[in-house]
Amino acid sequence: MKTLVTFLIILIVSAANAQNCLTPVSNQVFQQNYTQIATQPTEQKKLDKGIAFTSINCVSSNQVKLIALLFATEQSRLDFCKLSYHMVSDKENFYDVYDAFQQFSTAFKLHDYVLEQKGKYTAKPIPNPIANPPVVTQKLLFPALNYPSHLGYQGPTGCGNPIPEGEFMALAVNVNSYQKENEKLIAANVVAEENCISMAQAMKLATLFSDELTAIKFMKNAFEYIHDQANYPSATQCFKTEPVKQDWLSFCAEYLLPPCIVKEEQSKTMLKQIDDAAFKDKQIEIVKALNSNHCFSTAQVKRIMSEFSFPENKLDVAQILYPKCTDRENYYQLKGSFSFPQYESEFQDMISGN
Repeated sequence: MKTLVTFLIILIVSAANAQNCLTPVSNQVFQQNYTQIATQPTEQKKLDKGIAFTSINCVSSNQVKLIALLFATEQSRLDFCKLSYHMVSDKENFYDVYDAFQQFSTAFKLHDYVLEQKGKYTAKPIPNPIANPPVVTQKLLFPALNYPSHLGYQGPTGCGNPIPEGEFMALAVNVNSYQKENEKLIAANVVAEENCISMAQAMKLATLFSDELTAIKFMKNAFEYIHDQANYPSATQCFKTEPVKQDWLSFCAEYLLPPCIVKEEQSKTMLKQIDDAAFKDKQIEIVKALNSNHCFSTAQVKRIMSEFSFPENKLDVAQILYPKCTDRENYYQLKGSFSFPQYESEFQDMISGN
């Protein structure tokens, strides 16, 4: 009850003060309060302290972003940014705050909130093609580029099978309905993040941007969610200038570099690191962390799976390491690691793309 009352008071005070927010607090005042917020012992106390500060002080978009980055969870960042928005002196720069979020979907939620506050809520939700199959009511024509095919693709991949073309077209129409480049970028990022797309589909989304710098920003953001990543050279057709084309080629080549391959000596060290972890959840966290910067062979994946006793944990490991496995054609050999038909079936579905 006390928390609710405090929250209501903050909203009332913020609404009253927001009318006069033209200049943010000085850097000295901000730094003092920033330090106080950062040194709070818990996430909730940081949030309370941060909201208390912005409820009675005008702040800049950058100051909101810096405080938001102090929080460990996306939800805390979102709550803080929402409650601080009315006290921002340069709302035209509030898009910078979106960079504080790791998930584009969370940034999109904040964007929707901002539009609501402006009284211009026209954002169209990204449809869920599984729960509610979208109907394309607008035709969208893409440039006649040489789009690569993902059929029969066997190279490095960021996801399973790309979404069907009909569902993709509905999502692309929705993205294209946004007039501003930054809004369109957010919508396109959400499509890539929440779906598996092909290189051709990513290229089509990139062509919706008028600025090639925005287009390459989207392509870089989307790359980890693209099925046929090795088809990246085709995407240079989306860019006009040679420096941007070279930037794209360098980015992709570095992303797919063989040095991610784990050498035998490294593998032993990693296995010990997993083995030394006290709990299974911690072991899974370590596997995820190792996978972010390394790629393992099927044989190495099998040894990592052997560190786990329960079949559900073995399956978790197999699912985590599969996308970046260096010899996915041999992944079927891991089927024998499961002692129950249920997990064998789930494993088979994964490698079959079902």
